[in-house]
Amino acid sequence: MRFYSRALNARKPLGGSIEVALAPDSNVNRATRSDTLGTVIGDFSLDNDARAKSGVGLGLQGQSYFRFGVEPGAGLLVRASSNATLYREADFNDATVALRAGSRYTWGGNQLTFSAGPSRRWYGGRLFSATIGGGVSWQRPVGKRGRVHLDGNIAHVTNRRNALQTADDFTLSASFDRSFSARFGGGVQAFGFREAARDPGYSLAMGETSAYPFREVGRTRLVGTLGYSRACSFT
Repeated sequence: MRFYSRALNARKPLGGSIEVALAPDSNVNRATRSDTLGTVIGDFSLDNDARAKSGVGLGLQGQSYFRFGVEPGAGLLVRASSNATLYREADFNDATVALRAGSRYTWGGNQLTFSAGPSRRWYGGRLFSATIGGGVSWQRPVGKRGRVHLDGNIAHVTNRRNALQTADDFTLSASFDRSFSARFGGGVQAFGFREAARDPGYSLAMGETSAYPFREVGRTRLVGTLGYSRACSFT
């Protein structure tokens, strides 16, 4: 899936995509499953609004890009993207909009892209965070059917709800995609994330690995994903 989308993007000066999916979640309000909150003076009972709720939302993702060449092997790229998960109860809606601009260089099958820009996230209809950041991406073919991709990003996230959660985020990912035929392929990915918050109690690190196969059936693409992730805090 990523293999084909990158190959198409490399050839088009203007384009975009939209994805729609159902998004079941066992904890849409990011709350505890416990009935009580323990404190030094005793346990307090939590009402239903403070406990985890499950639900099925509508997942939306979209992106558009514009690229133009400056000279052979170099060009400018502007990309806008958004994603949202929408529920019946608007208090749990989660939406993000991002804009990135930068330069792209190609040589000998390699593609190197530098980009930077802002993003905004809204939760429950209210601004949750404002982010400014940048990154670098490198990719190249491996044989006639494979492609390797490395990404590194750094961002400063200003939390508008809790200043102690304002943080610097660092991400690094590597992926390999391969097509086995015109309609069948797959890939693997490794991802690492580190968040250094103003209050160390909110800092965390996370690692993730995943693999997926896909199959084109007519105009439909069937995709299966298997992944494992682990997070740890610094308290």
